Amino acid sequence: MRAARRYRALHPDFARAWAATAPEAARLFVADLDGSPVAAMLMLRHGRRATYHLGWSGPEGRAVSAHHLLLTHAAGWLADRGVTTLDLGTVDSAGNPGLAAFKTGSGARLRPLGGSWLAIPGL
Repeated sequence: MRAARRYRALHPDFARAWAATAPEAARLFVADLDGSPVAAMLMLRHGRRATYHLGWSGPEGRAVSAHHLLLTHAAGWLADRGVTTLDLGTVDSAGNPGLAAFKTGSGARLRPLGGSWLAIPGL
């Protein structure tokens, strides 16, 4: 899906390494409908901040706004653990208007930020 929709993301090993190193700092939220997963999102905590690392919603999930429900649950879970800031990532209204609408519709404030990256050999 990442290649087909031209999403840019870190290699999957990044999230695996994060969860292996600090299991309490990675949380996968999954929405089920009639026993089948219809949406999911992975949050990574770092201090009093967290990052929406990745998300997925299938047609059934989009039809019932499952991702919105997951974001609400994730925000509560993060707040209960002292997280005060959640980074939803970049917003690309032209390249992915649906995801941009989801992020801005959450009440997030858009802020121009420069990226900070750490290149870790082997990941």
